[in-house]
Amino acid sequence: MTIETLPSTRIHLPGSPEFTAATRLWNGAVTHRPAAVARPTSRSEVQSALRYVADSGMPVAVRGGGHDWAGRALIAGGLVIDLSLMRRVDVDVTSQTAFVSGGSTAADVVAATEPFGLVPATGTYGGVGIVGLTLAGGYGPLNGIAGLALDNVIEFEVVLHDGTTTIAHERHEPDLFWALRGGGGNFGVVTGMRVRLHALDSVIAGFIGFPWQQAEQILRRYDVLRPTMPDELTVQIGVLSGPDGNPIVFMAPAWSGTAATGVTWIDRLQRLGTPVIAQVGQMPYSAMLGLFDPRDRRPPLRAAHAHCPITRRRRDRYAAARGRIKKLCVQRHRHSPFPRRRNANSTRRHGVRHPLGSHGRRDRRRVGPGR
Repeated sequence: MTIETLPSTRIHLPGSPEFTAATRLWNGAVTHRPAAVARPTSRSEVQSALRYVADSGMPVAVRGGGHDWAGRALIAGGLVIDLSLMRRVDVDVTSQTAFVSGGSTAADVVAATEPFGLVPATGTYGGVGIVGLTLAGGYGPLNGIAGLALDNVIEFEVVLHDGTTTIAHERHEPDLFWALRGGGGNFGVVTGMRVRLHALDSVIAGFIGFPWQQAEQILRRYDVLRPTMPDELTVQIGVLSGPDGNPIVFMAPAWSGTAATGVTWIDRLQRLGTPVIAQVGQMPYSAMLGLFDPRDRRPPLRAAHAHCPITRRRRDRYAAARGRIKKLCVQRHRHSPFPRRRNANSTRRHGVRHPLGSHGRRDRRRVGPGR
């Protein structure tokens, strides 16, 4: 089998507009480029691409939304399977579930589910590929009430390294199902998944910014308030450059409970200091995802975002730096990243039976879309 045997109208080489579009990522600092891009529109075309990879030994990567900060949706000199043309979302209102195709973004899924008063567990940006996000864990504004995005997967549709397809869930291929939810990478291409949805009409969300001179006070007070927060409240907190170029302490709260209680908690956050900006209000879930939309701006990413608690040590380091800091990457903390229930599969032993072999790198984003 040669690359010419794949559907020619959806194989794109360097120099074509389609190749340029498919290799343009959110992080503009990524410069490595593949030899070719396949843009399948169906599971069978993904199967053909993987059979070619298996026969040729060509390295392969998978692209979804293209938001992986390390650029792992691309692979130098290899074949990129770009799933962005596979964006079907089928909603089952009765069971409160949705089947999501491999290239669907969070915005695609929410657009399909929101008219029914339902939403999935997503990340922060609407443009992020939801399958890639899920395979990598899936932190987001509903972590407190819904868990990680991977906690909401019912089943995966996977094309394996030899081009065969399987469905992985708790009773069929349970080891593969476990592996795809955080067990590693190199297992196949996820062309779709069925996920649980959650009843939610609106959220209270937005931004609160405090002057950098109040950083120590804000972080210490937040450290006291945080253990009392209910699961309905998720907060991103960190440091960004303000309109004048000086750093500000920012908070991006998301409240998914009753509106009256949410207003009270937002007020508590605002009273941690003296805000220089406070734009928080009730809105549809889709509008909240739009708040973080980069509006097609993709500057080179100079520092990674960290998803970890603001410990006392980090808090004190931030406070000590407040007089000299000029630029700092966002330190994200989300209250209640896990709901108060355990995933029964979290203690399963690793026993994966379907590795992708030597044709991909050991990288979770190679399993499915690179977000």
